[in-house]
Amino acid sequence: MLYKPFVKHEYAVHYAAPLRMELLDKSHAAKKNKYRIFLSGDQPWGLVKTEAESDRRVAVVKDSYGNALIPFLLPHYKEIYVIDPRQFDQPLVPFLKKRQVRELLFLNNTEVAMYDRFLQQIGKLLTPPRAAAK
Repeated sequence: MLYKPFVKHEYAVHYAAPLRMELLDKSHAAKKNKYRIFLSGDQPWGLVKTEAESDRRVAVVKDSYGNALIPFLLPHYKEIYVIDPRQFDQPLVPFLKKRQVRELLFLNNTEVAMYDRFLQQIGKLLTPPRAAAK
């Protein structure tokens, strides 16, 4: 059984340019990694734009485990920024400010959240960018 969002939406992942993808990709159901059904797998960052009756924006910092919850957020947010700290290479605070995101949600497997490497990745996201050299 798969929850299908009832809110109209578009999902794009961002590399050098936006690439439209499916929020729910059932082609992964027969493959080993079932989490890829949601968001077509892990990407550095993606944006879900919805027709929800809301002006709210949220950023979700997540690992693969968090992918499955994203569809449940659609009725509540106009924009959902999905960020994978293992691949995202920008300071988070300026990224969120530029997009006027005021809500931040961390969705991770509890075991992964205890790994030193994962904590370092989260720390890197939260480190302010260095001031330009004078």
